[in-house]
Amino acid sequence: MFCQYRIWRSIYSDFAAFPETDLDDETCHAYEVYTDETLREIRDHGFNGIWVHAILAHIACAAPFPELSPHAEQHREKLRILIARAGKYGIKVFLYIQPLRAVPLREKRFWEKYGDSVGGSEYPDARALCISTETVRNYLERLAENLAEELPGLGGVLLITASELPAHCYSHRQRKNEQWGITCPRCAEREPSDVVLDQLLAFRNGVRRKSQTMEIIVWTWSWSMWGYQAPWREFLDRLPPDVTVMTDFERGGFQDYWMHPRHRIDEYCLSFAGPSEACSKTLEYAGKRGMKRMVKLQFGTTHELASVVSLPLLTNVARKIRACRELGIDGFMGCWNFGSFFSANTAAAMYFLNCDAQLDPDEALRMFVREYFGPGCDPSRVTAAYGMFEDAMHYFPFSNVFIYNAPVNYALAYSEVYSPGPAGSAPCGPSHLDVHPRGDSLAGAADWQKAGARREDVYSMQEILETLPRLCDAWEKAAAALQDALRECGTENA
Repeated sequence: MFCQYRIWRSIYSDFAAFPETDLDDETCHAYEVYTDETLREIRDHGFNGIWVHAILAHIACAAPFPELSPHAEQHREKLRILIARAGKYGIKVFLYIQPLRAVPLREKRFWEKYGDSVGGSEYPDARALCISTETVRNYLERLAENLAEELPGLGGVLLITASELPAHCYSHRQRKNEQWGITCPRCAEREPSDVVLDQLLAFRNGVRRKSQTMEIIVWTWSWSMWGYQAPWREFLDRLPPDVTVMTDFERGGFQDYWMHPRHRIDEYCLSFAGPSEACSKTLEYAGKRGMKRMVKLQFGTTHELASVVSLPLLTNVARKIRACRELGIDGFMGCWNFGSFFSANTAAAMYFLNCDAQLDPDEALRMFVREYFGPGCDPSRVTAAYGMFEDAMHYFPFSNVFIYNAPVNYALAYSEVYSPGPAGSAPCGPSHLDVHPRGDSLAGAADWQKAGARREDVYSMQEILETLPRLCDAWEKAAAALQDALRECGTENA
């Protein structure tokens, strides 16, 4: 079935990456956010799934470490409420999980009791449960079995194994790396793919003891950090075909930007229509293995641009959906942890998913804007304005270093911070996290060496200073053209 799963997330639900206690987890509070009204709105906008961040040991309980699950039943009670309520609107609940998250070092009794017998790589505030031990493999399998047994109405799980948060012994660890070297002697003798597959297979086997229908979605995000490349044969060849593969739509692609021809895309990206070659390879290979296939998309805005409601790049949204049709995907996850607002972008995505598959993307866009903006809309002028926005984005200095470290996300809020005079040494800080004091130094926006990036993937400060005025000028012209094209429209959408 084409695009069976269309998964969304509310901007008001707290991902809670660093909870003070397990009762602060999103699994305990998502039901408060996803009210009947919210779920009805999600359904009416064309989505049939929502995802919630979960820590497996907090919602499932198993021997030999039941002490890691002190309030598991409370988590499950709240999730059952959410699952039942969402089901009334034809919406499935998916849990986003790292199997297994590292155990905090503050759990002193646990580590005094078990220590090196199950402990693996150490991180600043936590230590991994080493999957290379039979004890941990069996524990994970029992946890997954308990999850499937206690939450039979769950739509599925989204499993990420190369995540930024400490999990297994190879989380942000490599064999030969002075700064990020692996510290577990057992896993250091193994391939990273072996460690990851031990986790995935233990989880899958546990779930399948109780459920043959629960979706087990494996995300290929950043498996490249260990030196592997799409189509990830080292992983997919050893996964059973009842596992669904999800891959990033844009990462690994190339886009021509001003002064940066064939610039590498290593983040979610609306200015690049995609798909990347890596995405296409992965989906093709997974299809040959008989697996369902999903993609990670971003419709409303782009990751780390958390303060932007919507980037109006509908032409590329149309092209993305056309490509998804051609690839025959089984579903997508449509936003990241900060969620997204509903907008013309999301409305357009659903319109393109449901319209005639043979329509040219440009013609589909003209039909959409006529319907979306209503009487008084001149589709040709509106689509031309959207094309101007797309052209303007060719001046955006796209690089992860700039997106993460420049003040583009909250410049207006910085009006009292930036003033004439020498800048300090403290960086701006990312808009999507508020974990460090914010400063006024712009240096990090172009410092490829400190970020550990490739020089060719990063814009110099001089290039940034040359591109941004052009971006602003082109963007203002596009905005004026769109405003003028919608002047005669009296609808709310306009």
